[in-house]
Amino acid sequence: MADYGLKISINGSDVKTAANKDLVFTSSANTLKLQNQGSQTLNVGLGVATASVVCVTHNLGYRPWAQTFTSIFSKRYNTTNFIRTQPDFPAGLTPFLWTDITTTQIILRIDFDIFTSPAAYAFNVYWYYAVDTGQN
Repeated sequence: MADYGLKISINGSDVKTAANKDLVFTSSANTLKLQNQGSQTLNVGLGVATASVVCVTHNLGYRPWAQTFTSIFSKRYNTTNFIRTQPDFPAGLTPFLWTDITTTQIILRIDFDIFTSPAAYAFNVYWYYAVDTGQN
C-alpha cells in the first residue's frame, strides 16, 4: 500500500493511528471514482411543444452514480431527479427537466408543454458519473 492518501477520522480519534473502523473516510478503500464529465448546450425554439435529449453512453453494465444539472438564466438546477417550472422562469416557459440512468446510458431530457415564450433559450446540461471501483 502506498504511504499517501486521504483519511478522515471520527471525533476523538487520531487520524494518524486510527483503525479503519474509526475512520469516516479513507482513500485506500473502494470508493466511487469520477469516470466522466461533460456538458452540452440544447437550443430550444419558439411556440411548439418540443423535447430535447442528450444521451451519454457509458456501457458499464450497471447503473452508475450520476449527478446532472441544467443551467439557464445563469442559474444551475439539479436535474438528477426532475424539476418542473421554477418560480423564476419567465411566463410561458414550463420545462420538465429529468434524467434517466440506465446500464448503458445517462439520458438528460428537457420537455416542454407549449413553449410560447417570446424568445428561444439555450439550456446548458452538465453530467458527472462515477464508477464503483469494486466492479472494475
